Amino acid sequence: MNLDISETIAFATKTLTAGGITFALLQFYGKKWLESQFLKKLEDHKGKIHSLFSRISKIHEKEFEVLPEAWRLLQQALGLVSALASPLKSYPDINHMNTAEFDKFLVTTRLNDLDKQALASASDRNLLFQKRIFWYDLQDAHTATNAFHNYTILNKIFMTKELFDAFKVVDDLLMNTILEQEIGTEAEDRSMTLNFYKRTITQIEPLVVNIELLVQKRLHHTEA
Repeated sequence: MNLDISETIAFATKTLTAGGITFALLQFYGKKWLESQFLKKLEDHKGKIHSLFSRISKIHEKEFEVLPEAWRLLQQALGLVSALASPLKSYPDINHMNTAEFDKFLVTTRLNDLDKQALASASDRNLLFQKRIFWYDLQDAHTATNAFHNYTILNKIFMTKELFDAFKVVDDLLMNTILEQEIGTEAEDRSMTLNFYKRTITQIEPLVVNIELLVQKRLHHTEA
């Protein structure tokens, strides 16, 4: 069937108009969809960035908690180990105490009941006390060193490798010093105990000074 020219023009005009509207609609809604997808991805990235910074912030907060405590435990362990090995220990002169003084001393001493009984009947109370109290001091040093060791191991993930390695070197030296001090005391070898004390001063203390600097650096001490 042939269409006259007027019908053809009307049909073309109708088709173009509908197509233009469709294209315009597609362009409008397509732009809206792209914008919504972009905003969605932007929000997702914002969430991931916030989560990342939140984790980093928590790690740094934990580090500010862990490092001072590790330093405190190190100082406590070092003090007890140094005292254990020190040749400059002072002891009470029990041999010259009268009965009242000795009874008062027994109440305040850390010795258990069996050691107190042995001390009361000893011919040389000073010598026996010094031998017995060593094992109490040794246990204190063991306890403090183990506390330091366990704390640094459990909180390793909150320390830099450099700091943890520095703590570990001192940890090993403290444990070895305690062990060798125990062996030297059992063998009654005075030269061994003196050597242990010298090693504590010459080897461990410089390492502790280095740890102090590392801790201050991590805690931004110079910016405080």
